[in-house]
Amino acid sequence: MNTQDYEKVKILSEYLINLGFDKNVAKTIAYLFYYPDRTARDIEFDMEMRQPEVSVALQYCMKRNWTKNKKEKKETKGRPLKIHKLNKSLNEILEEFISERQDGNIKYNEILEKIKEIS
Repeated sequence: MNTQDYEKVKILSEYLINLGFDKNVAKTIAYLFYYPDRTARDIEFDMEMRQPEVSVALQYCMKRNWTKNKKEKKETKGRPLKIHKLNKSLNEILEEFISERQDGNIKYNEILEKIKEIS
């Protein structure tokens, strides 16, 4: 991932964190938004996260049906790879998250507008 792409993912993840997302969940969602069909190892390496952080974030997202995975056989022996991607659009994820946490705060609308501008 080049520096320009990393900055886009970083900006989106910061907006998500400001909305109240967990840091690791925000990084994971932002990464999968810009780079669908990636492995947990890709997320771990590109977003500078540890394996348990990625695993917990993906479990959180899959429990809410925000992401899905498919198993892909490798050409060599061994376990199949799990390829992850967003199952819902970013707007659907945001609406769901905000409806769960709605407390009448105006900052949600401001941050949502910024997210819509960059996505």
